[in-house]
Amino acid sequence: MKYLRYFDYYLEVFAKRIGGRGLANPNNNGEYKILEKIVKNSKDSLCFLDGGSNVGNHILKFDRLCKKYDLPSPVVLAVEPFHSTIQILKQNLSHISYYLIDKALGSKEGVVKFYSENGNTNSGRNSAIKHYYLDNVTEVKQTTIDIIFRDYDLKKIDYLKLDIEGFEYNALLGAHKVLSDRLIDYIQLEYNQTWIGGGATIKKILDIGNNYGYNLYRIRNNDLLHIPSYDFILEDFFYCNLLLVRKGCKLPLKSNRKAIPTI
Repeated sequence: MKYLRYFDYYLEVFAKRIGGRGLANPNNNGEYKILEKIVKNSKDSLCFLDGGSNVGNHILKFDRLCKKYDLPSPVVLAVEPFHSTIQILKQNLSHISYYLIDKALGSKEGVVKFYSENGNTNSGRNSAIKHYYLDNVTEVKQTTIDIIFRDYDLKKIDYLKLDIEGFEYNALLGAHKVLSDRLIDYIQLEYNQTWIGGGATIKKILDIGNNYGYNLYRIRNNDLLHIPSYDFILEDFFYCNLLLVRKGCKLPLKSNRKAIPTI
């Protein structure tokens, strides 16, 4: 009876999942498929910058894929500012060669407030934004992607993942030089309700893409939905993953249609 009463709600959720939204497991939402395709299509060592590494699951997956496809030793950078989470991250990545950057990512260098869930040492919801469900506050150092690129003498970033709870747009503002020099190929962004508090929108990401020569897509399990221009209907802050692909780079998954038919 409950399902009949809320049939419209469940139908809407089902439709969103078909469109690549509301699926948080990287094994079935396309995240790991993107990563595998990029590794598989490469013959050289890759550079993976993981912004918001949490306990290191994406890095572990990346490391296994590099070994599977016999790639030369990759350059891996784990960016994670929260002390308790870093301890778990170090344990999980103890057998992997990587650089740990124990700072938050943002638009400029400095010290910022960082908010966390009470009693949850490895929450993926901790943020530089005071979301209503975050109880504790501390201070952490903040850096930028441009500074990381310079300080670690990087030549290129093949894959940049940003899962930093609403601060993704701010992190991209701190990558002006690297983006201008066309030194990042693929940028994955987690999009959800945290973008409201961060003042971020798909429109702003599209503007960055247009300014620096990227195409924007929404990731689904088996393909990519192209977002060539903005429409307000896209802006529902419902969980999904977006992918910026530098023009000239090969698409890691096929893209046969747009995200909505009106654009």
